[in-house]
Amino acid sequence: MGYDISDRIRIDFGQQFYYIENYRPGNAQAKHLQIYDSSIGKYVPYNQQTGIRQDDSTFHVTTHDAHGNEDGRLTLYRTKNTSWSGPFQSLYSGETQTLETYGFDIQKTLRKDFRRFGNHTFVIGSNYYRDINHTLQKNGQGGGNIPDGQQQVYGFYGSDEIKFPHGIVLTPSLRYDRYNTFASDSSTSTSGAILPKITLAWHPNRNWMVYLSWGKNYRAPTIQETNMNYIVTPNSYYFLPNNKLKPESARTYEGGFSYNKSGLFSTKDHASVRATGFYEDATNLIQLSVIGHHWSPLYQRNEINYQYTNIQHATRYGIELRATYNIENINFGLSYSHLRVKDANTGANLLAQPDKVAADVSYTFPKIGLTAMYSLTAVEAQDYDSTITRRRPGYMLHDILFDWQMPGKPWRVNFAVTNLTNKTYYMYKSISSNNDVPEIGRSFRFNIAYKF
Repeated sequence: MGYDISDRIRIDFGQQFYYIENYRPGNAQAKHLQIYDSSIGKYVPYNQQTGIRQDDSTFHVTTHDAHGNEDGRLTLYRTKNTSWSGPFQSLYSGETQTLETYGFDIQKTLRKDFRRFGNHTFVIGSNYYRDINHTLQKNGQGGGNIPDGQQQVYGFYGSDEIKFPHGIVLTPSLRYDRYNTFASDSSTSTSGAILPKITLAWHPNRNWMVYLSWGKNYRAPTIQETNMNYIVTPNSYYFLPNNKLKPESARTYEGGFSYNKSGLFSTKDHASVRATGFYEDATNLIQLSVIGHHWSPLYQRNEINYQYTNIQHATRYGIELRATYNIENINFGLSYSHLRVKDANTGANLLAQPDKVAADVSYTFPKIGLTAMYSLTAVEAQDYDSTITRRRPGYMLHDILFDWQMPGKPWRVNFAVTNLTNKTYYMYKSISSNNDVPEIGRSFRFNIAYKF
């Protein structure tokens, strides 16, 4: 809901609810849906009650100057996510976990033309949020997989976009971030950092833009990363806490260009190309690591122990490319991404998504308002991770989508078939090295909207 108090001030409020409840296997895509319960000496169905509820509230106040440009914004928000699972035989008592977040962001924009010293757009602001985690086991005890804890993060920032003649834009900025983490069974941690950044862009004409930037980044470890403590007897893997986890910081060098042109081959076509690349030198990079093994009496073998740890010195680099071309009612798109992360001290390859190519083509039938699209996703094999159990084979997916906007009608209908060939594939994920859990097969999706 929104309301214009005047031509200079607008308020908006949004509320979203989500709820789902299931009785199903703890992992609905696992191949083995039974587990051995040693207390009764037999296999039992791996089914239990689970549920999730999420509430999101947002409130905005936006102000505009005399020329209609936004010059101020206040955002308040609250998110509460509650997930729960019921008891599972005699092996697991069940628990309820709640993560609640409160936060705000306030900023002010000032514009001033200093003639030969450039046209300036100043932005100053501050933001803050607080995460509150609470876990309650069904037997009435606290703790659980993620023990109770709180974290607050706040920052202050400012930037100045300076437009000079000949299409040159210089944007220096400065930010200060700080966090405090409090947990019931770990020590309090706090840290902060001053983060400068500068970007230089050049627009030689209306078709081209080239930019370079340098800056410092900073990320505080989350409550989940420091306190996750998942040691449950029937499971094959453990997640161990690390309350000595440090924040990660990095120096980032980035560059890229974009090109847009209409009438490239025809008076009715438009083409665009965008490319970015970055190199990052990181300190105390936070990564999910294998730190050892434990003997599992259930599976009669050594199973993996995971923990979020700091990589003392790491490097990351990557590139992204995207090209589009449309002529009348036909649209083509092609993109490519490449990422590598290495431990600079040992040379080990760390978590890094494999190379991916995505392509799509669509055609719009203007008389009936129907757009049909075909999409292809090709993912290269992840065969270079130094943690061999995380490696995955490559795969290729095909999707078809239909979007029908009825001419002169308020109705809009979307229909899609994803994973058209019902491909069995396994994504490369950071959360687990288990490669026997396939992703969703062929799916049919439908939605309808009415606009008024």
